[in-house]
Amino acid sequence: MTGETPRTQEAPNAKKFEKEGFTNGEERTIMRPQTQRPPTSRPLTIFTLPCFSFFSFCARSASAYRGTMHRPLPFARHVAVSLSALAAAAAFGQAPAGVADKEAFNRNLQSQVAIIYREKANRTPAMRKMSSDLILAVRMAKGQNVTVGLPKLEVPAIVMKDGTVDVEFHGAVTANLLGQLRSVGAQIQSAYPRFQSISARIPIRSLETAVNFPGIKWVDTVGPAVTEGGNYQTEGDRSMRANELRDNYGLTGKGSKVGVISDSNDYQTASQASGDLPATIDVPNDNHGRPASGEGTAMMEIVYDVAPGAGLAFNNTGGTEASFAQHYLDLFNAGCKIVVDDISYYGEPAFQDGPIGVAMSQIFQDGGICFSAAANSGSLRSNTSSVWEGDFTASGTVFNYGDGTSAPCNAWATGAAANRISAVGRNYLSLQWNDPWGAATNDYDLFVTDANGNVILYGNANNIGGAPIEALTNAVPNQFAYVARYSGVNRVVRLNQNRGRLQYATTGQTYGHAASSNGYGIAAINAALSPIRPFNSGDNTANYSSDGPRRHYYNADGGLIATNLTLAGAKRLPRPALTGPDGGSTNTPGFRPFFGTSAAAPHVAALTALLQEFDPNASMLRLLFALEAGAIDIGTAGFDVNAGSGAVNGLGSVKFLQQTAGASVKPTSVTVSPTSATILTLDLGLKAPPSGINVAVTATGDAGRFTYPSSFVINEGLKTRAFFVGGGGPGYGAASATLTFRDKFSGAVFGSRVINRIASERVSDISLAYDGIKGGKQVLGEVELDKTSLSSVQLELQSSNPAVASVPPTVTVSTNGTKKTFYVTTYPTATDKDVTIRVRRPGVESTWHETGLTVFAPKIVSFATRTTSIYPGNSAVIIGKLDGPAPSRFSVPLSSANSRLLSVPAAVGFSTGSTSASFRALAGPSSTARSVAIIAKSGGYESARITINLLVPQVSSLTLSPNRVVGGARVLGTVKLANNARPGGALVNLSGYASGYATGPATILIPEGSNTGTFTIVTNVNRVAKRLSIRAKTSTESKYATLIVDRL
Repeated sequence: MTGETPRTQEAPNAKKFEKEGFTNGEERTIMRPQTQRPPTSRPLTIFTLPCFSFFSFCARSASAYRGTMHRPLPFARHVAVSLSALAAAAAFGQAPAGVADKEAFNRNLQSQVAIIYREKANRTPAMRKMSSDLILAVRMAKGQNVTVGLPKLEVPAIVMKDGTVDVEFHGAVTANLLGQLRSVGAQIQSAYPRFQSISARIPIRSLETAVNFPGIKWVDTVGPAVTEGGNYQTEGDRSMRANELRDNYGLTGKGSKVGVISDSNDYQTASQASGDLPATIDVPNDNHGRPASGEGTAMMEIVYDVAPGAGLAFNNTGGTEASFAQHYLDLFNAGCKIVVDDISYYGEPAFQDGPIGVAMSQIFQDGGICFSAAANSGSLRSNTSSVWEGDFTASGTVFNYGDGTSAPCNAWATGAAANRISAVGRNYLSLQWNDPWGAATNDYDLFVTDANGNVILYGNANNIGGAPIEALTNAVPNQFAYVARYSGVNRVVRLNQNRGRLQYATTGQTYGHAASSNGYGIAAINAALSPIRPFNSGDNTANYSSDGPRRHYYNADGGLIATNLTLAGAKRLPRPALTGPDGGSTNTPGFRPFFGTSAAAPHVAALTALLQEFDPNASMLRLLFALEAGAIDIGTAGFDVNAGSGAVNGLGSVKFLQQTAGASVKPTSVTVSPTSATILTLDLGLKAPPSGINVAVTATGDAGRFTYPSSFVINEGLKTRAFFVGGGGPGYGAASATLTFRDKFSGAVFGSRVINRIASERVSDISLAYDGIKGGKQVLGEVELDKTSLSSVQLELQSSNPAVASVPPTVTVSTNGTKKTFYVTTYPTATDKDVTIRVRRPGVESTWHETGLTVFAPKIVSFATRTTSIYPGNSAVIIGKLDGPAPSRFSVPLSSANSRLLSVPAAVGFSTGSTSASFRALAGPSSTARSVAIIAKSGGYESARITINLLVPQVSSLTLSPNRVVGGARVLGTVKLANNARPGGALVNLSGYASGYATGPATILIPEGSNTGTFTIVTNVNRVAKRLSIRAKTSTESKYATLIVDRL
């Protein structure tokens, strides 16, 4: 697999990041900026131009853009309406509970929402491709005052002092587009054609021009990316029993290479000097991320503690989702089959895979695996949830546009339209709904108000055709979030105040690449420190660990995968996938100890490296199964939305690998005499690890009557070990014992074998469920012994005609059994065949026990056709259906009851294994409607028939010109049909000429496609006048015309 490299290099300062203040265990925000920005608590004025209201601009310009709007412009016609009149006309619902002056709240909110929606209705085409923060910045750059009528509105400070803004363009990346962007002053920081992403710094005054360049679908600001989280040894090592894998099996992760992605690798040199990191660490493309927190160094220390023999590599995020996805691919291409990160992009899609999820799926498809921190955003169980995810339901509260139309608001619980923000966490509030990413068909808006109904923040981009997301920053506690459906239909909505608290909350906090199709998010559980011990079923995830599940509705390309677009119709992904330990020690400053899912994820990645060394040939899917199956079940039994499959357990995972590796003990049947011995061979199914496998042998039954080893070692690199089992010596009678072979440390059972000294069992009967069956089906058979077996008994099966009916070569009756079923597999045959099935116990019996079976050939049992009525010259496609699959080169004879009127092939052929075949029945010329039967035969007997009705066009008129003549003259006759003649023409019978007075044709053939035919009547000279009745006849219809022949 090859990753995609950026077409352009990052801008000179692209790797510099600002770090917000934090305490250990909290996430760290990785920002894009390189220059100081103004504070975000007040409106931002960029230029010292005279300001004018953008609402007066809307009034003047609305008509200019009416033809390109996604919806009507309701406010353009009502710009003169006063705010008080708007408020008075809008009885839109109730203020939140606890608000002192509900009437004032409602009045303020409605009037301000009307202003906001009037602005939305009067945007330029370019603005309709922008996120809300960019729209406001562009308007301000034009000198418009965006806070008129919105006294408390906080405008995002996204424009730098030099008048530029960092944005991400979404659309097809071409050299021409990059050139166009540079032509308007854009500094290209990165471009990823695969992910349709261009990251750039651009003058705000150039943004409208740039957005209109062909190929750009939408543009937004880059959402924040946050981390979730020698002399030092992580205590999590013992929590997940990885130390026992090193101690008992000699595992170190040798042969694996683990890639780590985080903000930076600050302090790496110091950790290498202290022995907490290896001397060599690969950093592809020198993407080290310094200076930042150095959280990546702490993560690498965890990997090195657990898997000191594994190779290590590091990359930073790169800034955008697209660059992050590319860094994943770069690490994989650098040999890292295991990649782990602790980054959350708050703007990632929740309901389908984004660019990072796509990269993870490619890595998984190509033999790698990706782990990610599930995030530290809390859970419903611990009352720390900051997300509400559910079906949009109209609450009864509406936001009026001011022209009689309105937007319904979502009901969070018991009809409440406002969701109180009780804590803000990382101060990033986002709304998503389950439309395809980049192809939204519905438009939802997000508003945040204070307790007086003033709009503080809002996101109301024109989402149609773009991303279904609105995002806000700088909300404060005790403000209220509203979600309004501006246009479209109800969808699943997701409100997320990351790491904050919402009054109304649900499960489903984890999202993005940590909950993608092939990205495996890891929850956190605090390592047990007093005393240090392995996890047990009484442990639980940390309160801050994000819960699941994750609901997806689309593939990465937008294809629907859900049953429907309701909450219940989603495809549920079991995320988080697993739980790993956190709270252990590292040598990295600021991470002593190291809490958060940022610490849990590298523990699981390192454990995977140990498992990969234990089973080098295992696929990553198999190693994932081992992690899941070996995990300690905590919380709710089975999959748990907080812990996934449970707390990882190294010994449990090794046990799964051992018990599913195909281990066996051979031979399968062991019988000894009192003085004899036989050799058994244990095959582990995979090679022993560096310290070998210590096998413990236990016996049940008459163990004292046999000799066998109590334990042995299978050395490194070997799969098998042979040993003797003896009969115990003279004096013992019939006896039986079961030997079981286990791993001394993991407890994995490699297999067991019954050893016995008994008189041999014999076959007493063989029977089949049916004595006749159609070829291509299976028949259940059963063999019976003459007594209960004390050990497994293998019997030999044979068929007299395996090409028609085959049986397995052997069937084994299990210990303490008397009967065993098996299947006779029959195959399609052209003729009925009799087959004999027989069984015996080899080495014991020479006589076969037999039973018979007849395998029947298939036959046509029905016909099907789209029409049973056709016209002459037309054909009907008829399908013959068999009652069983066809053998090779199989055909069935066909016949027609009247081949002149309806012809069919002599036989219809069927492809091997098919149960149907088609043929054509062709109708011949006919002047009358007829019914003709088609017959299929099997074994000389009719097996099916179908009747086809032959239709003929009917005569509609007959005219003669002239219709009165003197004998000896000619008359032109014209016949018309009700319909055009079909292929082969229509035959019309003519009569009534009266001998001696007139002669004419007996028939005429009206050609295909025509409904008219002519003929000539020749009259004879006579002394007496004559009245003739000329007749034209088709099938059931006749038309007449009178002809008078006068005497000369």
